[in-house]
Amino acid sequence: GGAGEGENNKAGLKVAGCGWNRSTFAAGTPPKNMRPFKFLSGSSGHVGARFLLPPPPVAARSRRGATAAPVAAAHAMQHRRSKVVSEPLGASSRGMCVSSGPGGLTHIDAKGAPTMVDVGEKVVTSREATARSEMHVCDSVMRLMTDDGSEMRSAKGPVFATAVIAGTMAAKRTHDLIPFCHPLGVEGVKITVQVTGSNTIEIECRVRVTGKTGVEMEALTGASVAALTVYDMCKAVSHDMITKTYLVAKSGGKSDFVKSKLA
Repeated sequence: GGAGEGENNKAGLKVAGCGWNRSTFAAGTPPKNMRPFKFLSGSSGHVGARFLLPPPPVAARSRRGATAAPVAAAHAMQHRRSKVVSEPLGASSRGMCVSSGPGGLTHIDAKGAPTMVDVGEKVVTSREATARSEMHVCDSVMRLMTDDGSEMRSAKGPVFATAVIAGTMAAKRTHDLIPFCHPLGVEGVKITVQVTGSNTIEIECRVRVTGKTGVEMEALTGASVAALTVYDMCKAVSHDMITKTYLVAKSGGKSDFVKSKLA
């Protein structure tokens, strides 16, 4: 059998893992050196079977020396690929066997295509999410701090104030940046920027909405863009800045979340 998939166009028969046609199975005998593994139904109701190559030997030395390892590796790879199990196929699936996506991903439909979640049937609730960006900067950037420690001033202007504005704008426009985020009537965005260590700047973004879907992506986007703005305002001094962004908490949806202190 071939490494790809064969398909009998006339009968609508799908046979994964080999290139044999319908007549191959007339006598009910699998091709040489192959064994039946899983039955698959075609679009016209015909039934075929999935065949696998026999497992490779545990260990064998070839007289050809250096070529033995590559050949064995290729055989093993083909065997592993053939072990993928396909459930029975319906006429509408056209060879796709994906439910809601790996691990129940909601942004993948039954055909494996990316899709936006329909929230029409969800309940309207008060939802809130908080995200945080931690920036570790070098001493030269920290020297931009004002004497009272409330602001940084670079050649471009006030760093923290500009970051708050940028983060707020980004949170409100998250649906323009992330493909499957729903446009939301955001009710509140609160961004704080403060120095929490000798070389650490902490940016926190809290977003609130009353709606059918949550605002964790809005909070993460707001915190991320605020951190990027700090970087942009300070990069003329140094590029030595590292940022980590994560979700702190969310509430009001199907499940609440609070970040573990150990995570």
